[in-house]
Amino acid sequence: MLRIRSISLLIALIAAGLTACGETNPVSLAGREDVDPSLISFPSFENDIQEIIDRVGCSASTCHGVGQGGLFFGLDPRANYEALVDVRSTLEPQFLLVERGDPDNSYMVVRLENRANPLFPEETGTPIGEIDLTNIRTWIEQGARF
Repeated sequence: MLRIRSISLLIALIAAGLTACGETNPVSLAGREDVDPSLISFPSFENDIQEIIDRVGCSASTCHGVGQGGLFFGLDPRANYEALVDVRSTLEPQFLLVERGDPDNSYMVVRLENRANPLFPEETGTPIGEIDLTNIRTWIEQGARF
């Protein structure tokens, strides 16, 4: 009887370990506060930037999930990418939302760095941390690949 329990426990532990392996997928990390974002050498929208957008709440129903500011983020990473890259800002037409190779003149970065009016509210501030912002800047500098 003890041996059967030991085998059952071992099977349960192996199953739990295999389930935990899936936790390394960036999509499964979205929205988790215990995730420590790190600098990414060659970020892509599909694998890295979309995860940041989801995790920090840009695609939430209180933000761009409902088209706040004229920008809508849905569930499709390709559609989200196409809504950002080489698209003129409706709020500040002198900017593209993401201008490939030029993060300083990309409206996405201007907004996230709180350099545009209206500013993010003081009580909440910009929704993104320095590491995520650096990854977005790197992504744009490297050509904003999907």
